[in-house]
Amino acid sequence: MLTPEPQAAVGFFQQLFGHEVTEYPQDDGGTYSTLMVNGAEVAGIVAAEAPARWQIYFGVSDVADAVRKAAAAGADVLIAPESDEDDAPGATATLKDPQGGVFSLLEV
Repeated sequence: MLTPEPQAAVGFFQQLFGHEVTEYPQDDGGTYSTLMVNGAEVAGIVAAEAPARWQIYFGVSDVADAVRKAAAAGADVLIAPESDEDDAPGATATLKDPQGGVFSLLEV
């Protein structure tokens, strides 16, 4: 979730679902919080400008290949595949489908 009030969002979901939380410090001084179920990360919350919104990620085995296929099917590439070896387990990319829905891909 991207939200201007990440700690309020974390508290809400902890109260609603009883999630465990793991926090990761960010280079900008903020925190990336993950909500956990049975030790598995199921959602993430980070500070961002309003409005608050969820960003959907789909796990794929090859981000670059999935981006090529999505673009061939009519998606717009908003953020080309990139990898941050210190944070994510693999490459990421963000696309917009032909209907205007924005989603991201995560190599797993």
